Amino acid sequence: MTWKKNYSSGKSAAERVEEITKKLEEGIRDIYTSGKFADYLSFMSKFPHYSVNNQILIFCQKPDSSLVCGYRKWQDEFGRNVKKGEKALRILGPRIKKEIDPDTGREEQRIVGFMPLSVFDVSQTEGKELPSLAHRLTADISGFEEMRDAIIKAAPVPVYIEDIPYRDSTNGYFSPTEGKIVVRAGLSEAHTLKTLIHETAHSRLHWDREHDKLKKIPTTQAEIEAESVAYTVCSYYGIDSSDYSFGYVAGWSQKMDTSELMASMNTIQTAAQEIIKTIDAELIRTQEKEACTSLIVIPDQVTEQDFGKSGIEAAIERVEKGPVIGPEERSIGR
Repeated sequence: MTWKKNYSSGKSAAERVEEITKKLEEGIRDIYTSGKFADYLSFMSKFPHYSVNNQILIFCQKPDSSLVCGYRKWQDEFGRNVKKGEKALRILGPRIKKEIDPDTGREEQRIVGFMPLSVFDVSQTEGKELPSLAHRLTADISGFEEMRDAIIKAAPVPVYIEDIPYRDSTNGYFSPTEGKIVVRAGLSEAHTLKTLIHETAHSRLHWDREHDKLKKIPTTQAEIEAESVAYTVCSYYGIDSSDYSFGYVAGWSQKMDTSELMASMNTIQTAAQEIIKTIDAELIRTQEKEACTSLIVIPDQVTEQDFGKSGIEAAIERVEKGPVIGPEERSIGR
C-alpha cells in the first residue's frame, strides 16, 4: 500500500494535528462524564494500598505488577482464581494483638510485630474480566510494514520487536540507560504501530541524552504526553487508537489538574508534528525508491556473466540515488 495524504481538505499538517488533539480532549472528557470512569474508580478502590516497603518488595519480585491482593480476595471479591503453578509474592503484614485498656476497659488492637503474607498480581490470575478504561487494539493495517519501518526511522535509538518475558502487561518500553526501544512481539498491527509511536515519543521528549536517564518530570505527565502523541500521529495516518488511547490518558490524567493537562497540549502538538514530518520524509524516500526500481527491467535470461558485475552494481547504485519524480507522484500520507 502507498500511504497518501488527503490534500483535498486544504489544511496543513499543523492544522490537522490541532484538530486531532482537540478530538483527544473531547474523548477524554466523555470518559470522565460517562459512568465508565466512576465504575473504574470504584473498582480500583477495592485494592489494598500497600506501604512503601511493601511496594518495594512487590516490585523486586515482579517488576510489572499492577493490581495485587490476596488469594481469597481474588476469589471472593473479583471472581478470579490464581493460576496453577503461580508463585506468591511475599510481603509483610501487621501482627495484631487484642488487649483490654486498663483505664477505659475497652478492647483495643495493638501492632506487636510483622508476619509474611502471600499476594498475587492480576497477571497471575484468571476468571471474570475486570473493568478497564483502555483496551488493546486488534485491527490489521494495510501497508503495515511500510509504516512500521518509517516509524522506526523516526526513533532516535535502535528499535527491537521481541518477547518481553518479565513484563507480562507491558506492550513496550524505552530504556534510556541502554538507549533502545523494545515493543512486544505478537501485538496486533494497529497496537504495534501505536506502541512504536508511544515509545518514540518518550525517547524524543523525556530522555536526558547527556546523562542517559529520564528527565525529572512526573510519570503522569510523561505517560499522558507519550500516549497523546501516539493517538495524534495514528489519527493523522488514519489509524484509530481511541479504544486504547482515550482510556489510557484518562486513567493517568486523574492525577493532574486541568491547567497541567492543558499545558502539555502544546508539547504534544509540537512532538506529533515533528514525528509526522520524519515519517512523511521516510515514506517519500521509500516510495521514490520503489518507483525507480520498477523502471529497471533486467530480462530473466540475462545473467551476471552476460551483464557484467560492474553493470549490475551501477544499476543498484542508480536505484539507491533515487529517480527524478514529478510533483503528482509525491503524495503520501495518512
